Amino acid sequence: FKKEYRKINKILPSTYATRGFDVTFDTMMRLLQGKNYQETADSFATEQVDNKFEYYKKPDGGYTNKGIYILYYDTDLTIKEAE
Repeated sequence: FKKEYRKINKILPSTYATRGFDVTFDTMMRLLQGKNYQETADSFATEQVDNKFEYYKKPDGGYTNKGIYILYYDTDLTIKEAE
């Protein structure tokens, strides 16, 4: 995504452009599964360009995303994802 975006727009995408792409792509992929959105939200998590989507149903209705990345600096100062 970032490479194509830069090629077309001559600039790297903002955080908001990437988030918008991730949300739209994730939603479209869920809708193409042959199930309704709620079924796919309940059944699996996904990872897109910069965002994770792991939904759970809230007791008062609706869904919330609990997909996060926890990052840390390794001893060589590279950023890594915690396992």
